[in-house]
Amino acid sequence: MSLATSQALSSLEAKINTVMQRTIDVVLAWTSKLLSQQKKSDFRPRDDDNTRSAPGAPSALEMLQTPTCQTVYTFLSRLYPLFLTALAPGPNLAAFFQEIAAGLRGLLFAHFQKFQVNPAGGIVVTKDIA
Repeated sequence: MSLATSQALSSLEAKINTVMQRTIDVVLAWTSKLLSQQKKSDFRPRDDDNTRSAPGAPSALEMLQTPTCQTVYTFLSRLYPLFLTALAPGPNLAAFFQEIAAGLRGLLFAHFQKFQVNPAGGIVVTKDIA
C-alpha cells in the first residue's frame, strides 16, 4: 500500500510542477506580448513638447507611467489574488513568485535595452520602473 501511495504522490507532484511551470511560462509570455506593444517614442519625448495628445490630457512627463506599463501592472495585479487562492502561503508560493519575478526582471532588462532614451525620456523610464 505504501508503494502505491508513494507512486501516486510522486505522480501528483510531477503534474502539479508541470502546471506551475506552464503557468509561469504563460505569465511571462503574455507579459512579453504586452511589452512588445511599447511605442519606440515613449522614451523619447521632445524636450520642448508641452503639447497634449488631447485637450486636458497630460503630457508625457506628467503621466505617472506609460500605457504599456499600466497594462502590465493591471495584468499582474489581477493574477496576484488568483495565485494566493491557488497556493497556500509558504515556501511553494514564495518559490512561485520568485520564479515569476526572476523572469519578469529578465524580460524588463531586455525590454529597456531595445529603446533609445533622451533626457526627458529618462524621467519617463524612471516612472515606469518605480
